[in-house]
Amino acid sequence: MKQILILSDINSTHTQKWVISLTKEGHQIMLFSFTNPLSNWYDSLPNFNFTCLNKNKKYKKRTLLSKINYFKSISILKKTYRNFSPDIVHSHYASSYGLMGTFLNHSPYYVSVWGSDVFTFPKHSFISKYLLKRVFRKSDKIFSTSHIMAKEIGLYTKKKVAVIPFGVDTEIFKPHKRNKTNKIVIGYIKSIEKIYGIDLLIKAFSVAIKVNNQLELKIIGDGTIKQKIKDLVSELKLGNSVQFSGWIAYDHIALEYQNIDIFVNPSRFESFGVSVLEASSCGIPVITTNVGGLKEVSKNNVTALLIQPENIKELSSAILTLACNSKLRNELGGNGRQFVLENYSLKYSINRLLEEYK
Repeated sequence: MKQILILSDINSTHTQKWVISLTKEGHQIMLFSFTNPLSNWYDSLPNFNFTCLNKNKKYKKRTLLSKINYFKSISILKKTYRNFSPDIVHSHYASSYGLMGTFLNHSPYYVSVWGSDVFTFPKHSFISKYLLKRVFRKSDKIFSTSHIMAKEIGLYTKKKVAVIPFGVDTEIFKPHKRNKTNKIVIGYIKSIEKIYGIDLLIKAFSVAIKVNNQLELKIIGDGTIKQKIKDLVSELKLGNSVQFSGWIAYDHIALEYQNIDIFVNPSRFESFGVSVLEASSCGIPVITTNVGGLKEVSKNNVTALLIQPENIKELSSAILTLACNSKLRNELGGNGRQFVLENYSLKYSINRLLEEYK
Protein backbone atom coordinates (compact mmCIF):
# COMPACT_ATOMS: atom_id res chain seq x y z
CA MET A 1 0.00 0.00 0.00
CA LYS A 2 1.22 3.48 -0.88
CA GLN A 3 0.20 6.84 0.54
CA ILE A 4 -0.62 9.07 -2.42
CA LEU A 5 -1.27 12.79 -2.25
CA ILE A 6 -3.33 13.78 -5.30
CA LEU A 7 -3.71 17.43 -6.29
CA SER A 8 -6.80 17.70 -8.47
CA ASP A 9 -10.36 19.01 -8.76
CA ILE A 10 -12.58 16.96 -6.45
CA ASN A 11 -15.59 17.54 -8.75
CA SER A 12 -13.92 16.21 -11.88
CA THR A 13 -15.30 12.83 -12.92
CA HIS A 14 -11.78 11.89 -14.03
CA THR A 15 -10.41 12.66 -10.57
CA GLN A 16 -13.17 10.62 -8.99
CA LYS A 17 -12.46 7.61 -11.19
CA TRP A 18 -8.74 7.71 -10.35
CA VAL A 19 -9.42 8.06 -6.62
CA ILE A 20 -12.06 5.32 -6.47
CA SER A 21 -9.90 2.90 -8.45
CA LEU A 22 -6.76 3.54 -6.40
CA THR A 23 -8.57 3.10 -3.09
CA LYS A 24 -9.98 -0.19 -4.38
CA GLU A 25 -6.38 -1.25 -5.00
CA GLY A 26 -5.71 -0.64 -1.31
CA HIS A 27 -3.84 2.67 -1.51
CA GLN A 28 -4.32 5.49 1.00
CA ILE A 29 -5.39 8.67 -0.81
CA MET A 30 -5.36 12.30 0.32
CA LEU A 31 -6.92 14.68 -2.20
CA PHE A 32 -6.08 18.39 -2.27
CA SER A 33 -8.63 20.47 -4.23
CA PHE A 34 -9.23 24.18 -4.73
CA THR A 35 -12.99 23.63 -4.80
CA ASN A 36 -15.41 22.04 -2.35
CA PRO A 37 -17.29 18.88 -3.37
CA LEU A 38 -20.68 19.36 -5.03
CA SER A 39 -21.74 15.84 -4.03
CA ASN A 40 -20.76 13.19 -1.51
CA TRP A 41 -19.49 10.69 -4.10
CA TYR A 42 -16.71 9.62 -1.70
CA ASP A 43 -18.90 8.61 1.28
CA SER A 44 -18.38 4.87 1.01
CA LEU A 45 -14.68 5.04 0.12
CA PRO A 46 -12.14 3.48 2.47
CA ASN A 47 -8.65 4.97 2.85
CA PHE A 48 -9.67 8.41 1.58
CA ASN A 49 -9.62 11.97 2.88
CA PHE A 50 -9.49 15.41 1.30
CA THR A 51 -8.72 19.08 1.86
CA CYS A 52 -10.59 21.80 -0.04
CA LEU A 53 -9.93 25.53 -0.12
CA ASN A 54 -12.47 27.37 -2.23
CA LYS A 55 -16.24 27.36 -1.76
CA ASN A 56 -16.80 28.54 -5.34
CA LYS A 57 -17.74 25.81 -7.78
CA LYS A 58 -14.93 26.78 -10.09
CA TYR A 59 -12.79 29.69 -11.18
CA LYS A 60 -14.60 31.65 -13.86
CA LYS A 61 -11.48 32.06 -15.93
CA ARG A 62 -8.02 30.55 -15.78
CA THR A 63 -5.83 33.62 -15.92
CA LEU A 64 -2.33 34.37 -14.75
CA LEU A 65 -3.87 36.26 -11.82
CA SER A 66 -5.77 33.17 -10.76
CA LYS A 67 -2.51 31.24 -10.87
CA ILE A 68 -0.95 33.79 -8.54
CA ASN A 69 -3.93 33.38 -6.20
CA TYR A 70 -3.07 29.69 -5.99
CA PHE A 71 0.12 30.63 -4.17
CA LYS A 72 -1.94 31.84 -1.19
CA SER A 73 -2.85 28.22 -0.59
CA ILE A 74 0.73 26.94 -0.43
CA SER A 75 0.91 27.00 3.36
CA ILE A 76 -2.27 24.91 3.64
CA LEU A 77 -0.97 22.48 1.04
CA LYS A 78 2.33 22.14 2.88
CA LYS A 79 0.53 21.48 6.16
CA THR A 80 -1.56 18.78 4.46
CA TYR A 81 1.62 17.30 3.01
CA ARG A 82 3.40 17.18 6.38
CA ASN A 83 0.45 15.62 8.18
CA PHE A 84 -0.15 13.00 5.50
CA SER A 85 3.51 12.20 4.75
CA PRO A 86 2.90 10.72 1.26
CA ASP A 87 5.03 8.27 -0.67
CA ILE A 88 3.93 9.82 -3.97
CA VAL A 89 2.68 13.27 -4.95
CA HIS A 90 0.64 13.35 -8.16
CA SER A 91 -0.81 16.52 -9.68
CA HIS A 92 -3.53 16.41 -12.32
CA TYR A 93 -3.58 19.44 -14.65
CA ALA A 94 -0.13 20.92 -15.11
CA SER A 95 -0.82 24.65 -15.13
CA SER A 96 -2.58 24.84 -11.75
CA TYR A 97 -2.28 21.82 -9.50
CA GLY A 98 0.96 20.96 -11.25
CA LEU A 99 2.43 24.33 -10.35
CA MET A 100 1.29 24.01 -6.74
CA GLY A 101 2.91 20.62 -6.41
CA THR A 102 6.33 21.94 -7.34
CA PHE A 103 6.47 23.87 -4.06
CA LEU A 104 6.47 20.66 -2.04
CA ASN A 105 9.86 19.60 -3.43
CA HIS A 106 8.79 15.98 -3.08
CA SER A 107 10.19 13.07 -5.04
CA PRO A 108 8.71 11.16 -6.73
CA TYR A 109 6.51 13.90 -8.13
CA TYR A 110 4.24 13.05 -11.05
CA VAL A 111 2.17 15.35 -13.27
CA SER A 112 -0.73 14.40 -15.54
CA VAL A 113 -1.48 16.79 -18.41
CA TRP A 114 -5.15 16.99 -19.40
CA GLY A 115 -5.46 19.35 -22.37
CA SER A 116 -5.72 23.13 -22.21
CA ASP A 117 -2.90 23.17 -19.65
CA VAL A 118 -0.49 22.46 -22.51
CA PHE A 119 -2.45 23.45 -25.63
CA THR A 120 -3.60 26.86 -24.34
CA PHE A 121 -1.95 27.96 -21.10
CA PRO A 122 1.68 28.33 -22.31
CA LYS A 123 0.52 30.48 -25.23
CA HIS A 124 -0.93 33.15 -22.92
CA SER A 125 2.44 34.78 -22.23
CA PHE A 126 6.13 34.10 -21.80
CA ILE A 127 5.52 33.83 -18.04
CA SER A 128 2.93 31.10 -18.58
CA LYS A 129 5.38 29.25 -20.81
CA TYR A 130 8.11 29.59 -18.16
CA LEU A 131 5.79 28.27 -15.42
CA LEU A 132 4.80 25.23 -17.45
CA LYS A 133 8.45 24.44 -18.17
CA ARG A 134 9.13 24.74 -14.44
CA VAL A 135 6.43 22.17 -13.69
CA PHE A 136 7.90 19.72 -16.19
CA ARG A 137 11.44 20.36 -14.94
CA LYS A 138 10.42 19.55 -11.35
CA SER A 139 8.45 16.44 -12.34
CA ASP A 140 9.92 12.96 -12.10
CA LYS A 141 7.34 11.61 -14.55
CA ILE A 142 4.91 13.25 -16.95
CA PHE A 143 1.69 11.58 -18.08
CA SER A 144 -0.51 12.44 -21.07
CA THR A 145 -3.97 11.17 -21.96
CA SER A 146 -3.24 11.06 -25.70
CA HIS A 147 -0.35 10.76 -28.13
CA ILE A 148 -1.12 14.10 -29.79
CA MET A 149 -0.90 15.76 -26.39
CA ALA A 150 2.36 13.97 -25.63
CA LYS A 151 3.75 15.49 -28.81
CA GLU A 152 2.64 18.96 -27.68
CA ILE A 153 4.27 18.43 -24.27
CA GLY A 154 7.50 17.74 -26.15
CA LEU A 155 7.62 21.43 -27.12
CA TYR A 156 8.30 22.30 -23.47
CA THR A 157 10.42 19.42 -22.17
CA LYS A 158 12.78 16.73 -23.42
CA LYS A 159 11.61 14.27 -20.78
CA LYS A 160 9.84 11.08 -21.82
CA VAL A 161 6.06 11.30 -21.63
CA ALA A 162 3.99 8.23 -20.71
CA VAL A 163 0.58 8.00 -22.37
CA ILE A 164 -2.10 6.90 -19.89
CA PRO A 165 -5.59 7.58 -21.29
CA PHE A 166 -8.71 8.36 -19.31
CA GLY A 167 -10.28 4.95 -19.03
CA VAL A 168 -13.95 4.01 -19.37
CA ASP A 169 -15.66 1.75 -16.85
CA THR A 170 -16.94 -0.87 -19.29
CA GLU A 171 -19.08 -2.49 -16.60
CA ILE A 172 -21.14 0.70 -16.37
CA PHE A 173 -20.86 1.94 -19.94
CA LYS A 174 -22.15 -1.14 -21.73
CA PRO A 175 -24.71 -2.00 -24.42
CA HIS A 176 -28.33 -2.10 -23.33
CA LYS A 177 -31.42 -3.01 -25.35
CA ARG A 178 -34.13 -0.37 -25.42
CA ASN A 179 -37.63 -0.26 -26.76
CA LYS A 180 -37.69 0.22 -30.51
CA THR A 181 -39.49 3.23 -31.96
CA ASN A 182 -39.82 4.72 -35.41
CA LYS A 183 -37.61 7.60 -34.37
CA ILE A 184 -33.83 7.68 -34.78
CA VAL A 185 -32.40 9.56 -31.81
CA ILE A 186 -29.23 11.57 -32.36
CA GLY A 187 -27.39 12.28 -29.11
CA TYR A 188 -25.01 15.04 -28.05
CA ILE A 189 -23.70 14.50 -24.50
CA LYS A 190 -21.13 17.21 -23.76
CA SER A 191 -20.71 20.72 -22.46
CA ILE A 192 -22.51 23.24 -24.65
CA GLU A 193 -19.51 25.26 -25.78
CA LYS A 194 -18.44 26.63 -29.14
CA ILE A 195 -15.27 24.52 -29.30
CA TYR A 196 -17.38 21.35 -29.27
CA GLY A 197 -19.26 22.38 -32.42
CA ILE A 198 -22.80 22.14 -31.11
CA ASP A 199 -23.84 24.97 -33.47
CA LEU A 200 -22.61 22.89 -36.41
CA LEU A 201 -24.66 19.92 -35.24
CA ILE A 202 -27.84 22.02 -35.03
CA LYS A 203 -27.34 23.31 -38.57
CA ALA A 204 -26.51 19.85 -39.93
CA PHE A 205 -29.54 18.39 -38.18
CA SER A 206 -31.77 21.02 -39.76
CA VAL A 207 -30.57 19.81 -43.18
CA ALA A 208 -30.90 16.10 -42.35
CA ILE A 209 -34.41 16.26 -40.91
CA LYS A 210 -35.72 17.75 -44.14
CA VAL A 211 -34.70 14.47 -45.80
CA ASN A 212 -35.68 12.15 -42.93
CA ASN A 213 -38.43 13.47 -40.70
CA GLN A 214 -38.04 10.53 -38.29
CA LEU A 215 -34.95 12.08 -36.72
CA GLU A 216 -34.79 13.50 -33.19
CA LEU A 217 -31.91 15.34 -31.53
CA LYS A 218 -31.25 15.04 -27.81
CA ILE A 219 -28.83 17.57 -26.29
CA ILE A 220 -27.57 16.61 -22.84
CA GLY A 221 -25.37 19.08 -21.00
CA ASP A 222 -24.98 22.69 -20.01
CA GLY A 223 -22.64 25.50 -20.95
CA THR A 224 -22.01 29.15 -21.64
CA ILE A 225 -23.68 29.22 -25.08
CA LYS A 226 -26.76 27.18 -24.20
CA GLN A 227 -29.16 30.10 -24.74
CA LYS A 228 -27.56 30.92 -28.09
CA ILE A 229 -28.05 27.32 -29.17
CA LYS A 230 -31.68 27.39 -28.03
CA ASP A 231 -32.14 30.57 -30.06
CA LEU A 232 -30.62 28.86 -33.09
CA VAL A 233 -33.02 25.92 -32.66
CA SER A 234 -35.95 28.37 -32.59
CA GLU A 235 -34.63 30.29 -35.58
CA LEU A 236 -34.42 27.07 -37.63
CA LYS A 237 -37.88 26.00 -36.39
CA LEU A 238 -36.57 22.76 -34.90
CA GLY A 239 -38.27 23.05 -31.53
CA ASN A 240 -40.44 19.95 -31.96
CA SER A 241 -37.46 17.78 -32.90
CA VAL A 242 -34.77 18.96 -30.47
CA GLN A 243 -34.81 18.17 -26.76
CA PHE A 244 -32.59 19.87 -24.16
CA SER A 245 -32.04 17.73 -21.05
CA GLY A 246 -29.63 19.98 -19.18
CA TRP A 247 -26.87 18.79 -16.88
CA ILE A 248 -27.00 15.11 -15.92
CA ALA A 249 -25.17 13.60 -12.93
CA TYR A 250 -22.30 11.37 -14.01
CA ASP A 251 -23.83 8.22 -12.52
CA HIS A 252 -26.79 8.63 -14.90
CA ILE A 253 -24.79 9.37 -18.05
CA ALA A 254 -24.47 5.75 -19.21
CA LEU A 255 -28.26 5.45 -19.39
CA GLU A 256 -28.38 8.52 -21.65
CA TYR A 257 -25.95 6.91 -24.11
CA GLN A 258 -27.94 3.68 -24.01
CA ASN A 259 -31.09 5.56 -25.06
CA ILE A 260 -29.75 7.06 -28.28
CA ASP A 261 -29.12 5.53 -31.70
CA ILE A 262 -26.24 7.69 -32.92
CA PHE A 263 -23.73 9.76 -30.95
CA VAL A 264 -22.35 12.91 -32.56
CA ASN A 265 -19.29 14.85 -31.42
CA PRO A 266 -18.59 17.62 -33.97
CA SER A 267 -15.74 19.24 -31.99
CA ARG A 268 -13.55 21.87 -33.54
CA PHE A 269 -10.72 20.48 -31.39
CA GLU A 270 -10.24 18.05 -28.52
CA SER A 271 -7.09 16.74 -26.89
CA PHE A 272 -8.68 13.36 -26.12
CA GLY A 273 -12.39 12.46 -26.49
CA VAL A 274 -13.84 10.66 -23.48
CA SER A 275 -17.43 11.06 -24.67
CA VAL A 276 -16.63 9.19 -27.90
CA LEU A 277 -15.21 6.28 -25.91
CA GLU A 278 -18.19 6.24 -23.53
CA ALA A 279 -20.58 6.05 -26.49
CA SER A 280 -18.52 3.33 -28.16
CA SER A 281 -18.35 1.37 -24.91
CA CYS A 282 -22.17 1.39 -24.90
CA GLY A 283 -22.19 -0.01 -28.42
CA ILE A 284 -23.39 3.26 -29.96
CA PRO A 285 -22.10 4.26 -33.44
CA VAL A 286 -20.24 7.57 -33.49
CA ILE A 287 -19.90 10.51 -35.84
CA THR A 288 -16.99 12.74 -34.95
CA THR A 289 -14.40 15.08 -36.42
CA ASN A 290 -10.99 14.14 -37.70
CA VAL A 291 -9.08 16.41 -35.29
CA GLY A 292 -6.77 16.19 -32.27
CA GLY A 293 -7.15 13.24 -29.95
CA LEU A 294 -10.47 12.26 -31.53
CA LYS A 295 -8.47 10.54 -34.27
CA GLU A 296 -7.00 8.24 -31.62
CA VAL A 297 -10.25 7.21 -29.94
CA SER A 298 -12.20 6.44 -33.12
CA LYS A 299 -11.47 4.44 -36.26
CA ASN A 300 -13.01 5.68 -39.48
CA ASN A 301 -15.57 3.28 -40.97
CA VAL A 302 -14.79 0.81 -38.17
CA THR A 303 -16.08 2.37 -34.95
CA ALA A 304 -17.13 5.75 -36.31
CA LEU A 305 -17.66 7.99 -39.30
CA LEU A 306 -14.98 10.69 -39.23
CA ILE A 307 -15.71 14.01 -40.91
CA GLN A 308 -13.81 17.24 -41.42
CA PRO A 309 -14.46 19.97 -38.82
CA GLU A 310 -16.77 22.85 -39.76
CA ASN A 311 -18.27 20.80 -42.60
CA ILE A 312 -22.04 20.96 -42.12
CA LYS A 313 -22.79 19.21 -45.40
CA GLU A 314 -20.55 16.26 -44.54
CA LEU A 315 -22.01 16.06 -41.03
CA SER A 316 -25.62 16.00 -42.24
CA SER A 317 -24.70 13.36 -44.82
CA ALA A 318 -23.11 11.16 -42.13
CA ILE A 319 -26.23 11.48 -39.96
CA LEU A 320 -28.45 10.39 -42.85
CA THR A 321 -26.11 7.52 -43.74
CA LEU A 322 -26.35 6.00 -40.27
CA ALA A 323 -30.01 6.87 -39.79
CA CYS A 324 -31.09 4.80 -42.77
CA ASN A 325 -28.69 1.87 -42.24
CA SER A 326 -29.32 -0.13 -39.06
CA LYS A 327 -26.81 -2.77 -40.13
CA LEU A 328 -24.02 -0.18 -40.31
CA ARG A 329 -25.08 1.28 -36.96
CA ASN A 330 -24.87 -2.14 -35.33
CA GLU A 331 -21.53 -2.87 -36.98
CA LEU A 332 -19.89 0.39 -35.87
CA GLY A 333 -21.37 0.08 -32.39
CA GLY A 334 -20.15 -3.49 -31.94
CA ASN A 335 -16.69 -2.65 -33.22
CA GLY A 336 -16.59 0.38 -30.92
CA ARG A 337 -17.38 -1.73 -27.87
CA GLN A 338 -14.56 -4.14 -28.70
CA PHE A 339 -12.16 -1.26 -29.40
CA VAL A 340 -12.76 0.20 -25.95
CA LEU A 341 -12.44 -3.17 -24.22
CA GLU A 342 -9.07 -3.74 -25.88
CA ASN A 343 -7.58 -0.25 -25.58
CA TYR A 344 -9.41 2.12 -23.23
CA SER A 345 -10.96 0.24 -20.33
CA LEU A 346 -10.60 1.85 -16.92
CA LYS A 347 -8.88 -1.31 -15.69
CA TYR A 348 -6.24 -0.94 -18.40
CA SER A 349 -5.60 2.71 -17.52
CA ILE A 350 -5.32 1.98 -13.80
CA ASN A 351 -2.89 -0.86 -14.44
CA ARG A 352 -0.76 1.49 -16.56
CA LEU A 353 -0.73 4.05 -13.76
CA LEU A 354 0.17 1.44 -11.13
CA GLU A 355 3.08 0.33 -13.32
CA GLU A 356 4.39 3.89 -13.31
CA TYR A 357 3.90 4.13 -9.53
CA LYS A 358 6.20 1.14 -8.88
